[in-house]
Amino acid sequence: MHEKSKQTIMYEELVTEAERMSPNSRFHSVRTLMRRYAVSQRTVEHVLNRMTSDQLIVKIPKDGLFVKGSRNKDVKNLILLVPSWRGFAYSERIQALEKYCAENGRYNFFCQHFNVTENIFSKLPIIHADVIVVCPAGGFISVQDIAFIAAAPVPVIVFGKEVGDLNISSVNGNGAEAGALAAATLVRNGHEKMAILLSEPDCEDQQDRMNGFCNFLRMIGKEAKIIDCDTKNGEFSDDKANEVLSRYLDNNGLDFTGLFVISDGSVPGAYNALKNKGYRIPDDVSVIGHDGLNAGKFYDPPLTTINTSPEKMVQGMMERIDTLFADSPLSFFHFHAVPELLWRDSVSDISLSNNIQIEERI
Repeated sequence: MHEKSKQTIMYEELVTEAERMSPNSRFHSVRTLMRRYAVSQRTVEHVLNRMTSDQLIVKIPKDGLFVKGSRNKDVKNLILLVPSWRGFAYSERIQALEKYCAENGRYNFFCQHFNVTENIFSKLPIIHADVIVVCPAGGFISVQDIAFIAAAPVPVIVFGKEVGDLNISSVNGNGAEAGALAAATLVRNGHEKMAILLSEPDCEDQQDRMNGFCNFLRMIGKEAKIIDCDTKNGEFSDDKANEVLSRYLDNNGLDFTGLFVISDGSVPGAYNALKNKGYRIPDDVSVIGHDGLNAGKFYDPPLTTINTSPEKMVQGMMERIDTLFADSPLSFFHFHAVPELLWRDSVSDISLSNNIQIEERI
């Protein structure tokens, strides 16, 4: 009787381990197995390729190997693609979607990060996915991106970016309504001189929020000062907010009492610029953000913000993804979460002080 080869022994041992591991848990890396068995990379890859063919593990490009989830055809593999840079917004989206998949039981969740300079739509991991959710980096969706999405053999959903009337699936907040709500909140609290800090890379969402904010003010005879950070992809929006707002305050002083910062993630930079110039929030200037990030409640002071809850966006998205897999003529969807005011401590009501000043002049 022939003795088993080292490759066969490896395969049998790793199959046993994989079967004992929880579905979707991370499997051993190639380097780990090379050290463990004292074999070449080629030998390890041969064994892992065999396990992949046998549907025991799955390889997610740039993220690693994972134990294959349930083979039940009713359970789908969902891959979330997010930029590999810091940001509470991306972290909270990952957490919300991972939690939904774990509680729902109909989707195996995988997360893959990509460099912000990559054209991620040209490298969609369609082989192992039943549905792909993409959180694009800043900027606009190009004609080429649309072509890649349309050609994908599985549903591709754009998360957190406005796509207009394009026939591709997307989930996002209502930027124009959110901007108008931010303006209305400041006006309702007595503010007449207002500014908007454009701290993210230029994209449809930022433009929609800006237009909603500015158009609301124009309807009541007011104009917003626009402070554009000209942030590029790969630059940190909080750093740019600090730099540009500091320079604006040096040149103009504090010529507004209410500031709408286009995203919660860049508010720390705006706070820093204001505080370093000696201005108190909200006593001297009120600040309102957008996104509704949980992190905002830990800012000093806690941030009043327009809430487009990641949990609500995930819920709405997943309900519509279910419809795509059902016996339905629907081939794409657009879902907009309704923005809500999340009141904390960064906006003050100055209407009373305005009334006192009017009475003193009289």
